[in-house]
Amino acid sequence: MHSTPMPFKTHSKRIKKNEVICGEGDLGSNIYFLVSGKVEVSLERNGTVNILNFVFENEWFADFHSLISQAPSEVRITALTACQVEYIDYRDLLQAAQTSLLINQVIRHLMERNYLTKCDREKQLLTRTARERYEYLIERQPEVSMYISIKKIAYYLGIQPESLSRIRREIAKERKSRSIDIRGKGTDLLSQAV
Repeated sequence: MHSTPMPFKTHSKRIKKNEVICGEGDLGSNIYFLVSGKVEVSLERNGTVNILNFVFENEWFADFHSLISQAPSEVRITALTACQVEYIDYRDLLQAAQTSLLINQVIRHLMERNYLTKCDREKQLLTRTARERYEYLIERQPEVSMYISIKKIAYYLGIQPESLSRIRREIAKERKSRSIDIRGKGTDLLSQAV
């Protein structure tokens, strides 16, 4: 089968755990596709770390604000694990978009997805309690609870790690209580049938 070559160069790179992919003050120049690994996008102000996003396999990421504005990055993109990425130089992508409808559609899709993710996150932070934000996160991205530390999840949710531990204990206690209720009712129904 013959595949059509892309109208821009793609590059492959291995990234070590804890390596900074894009640092504060850097000028964003690449769009990355995460082949394997996990990545964190964070912002530090006055000694406080705010985690803006987690990126998992088969997702695109970049500092889109820096790419579009060509202003120095205000975020840090860090490999949480060893990673394999494919990346495209943003200037090459824009140049290819001048002559390719497909590339225009790809760029639009990336930007729309980034915008919708950002809007959803802002809405969650403004309208939901910490517990609701945690439950929503785990429902939408269950891999977060499997691979990301409680401390990092708390910073992502905008709460202290102690608060998240309390929320998790409450949820576990409620689930345990519900399972006891369900088992108890099942036993009663079974004894009535006999």
